[in-house]
Amino acid sequence: VKRCCDEEECSSACWPCCWG
Repeated sequence: VKRCCDEEECSSACWPCCWG
């Protein structure tokens, strides 16, 4: 399963996925 944010770079669009 490919995650939205699997790297240290976390764009605002990816926040819900990163911090969700």
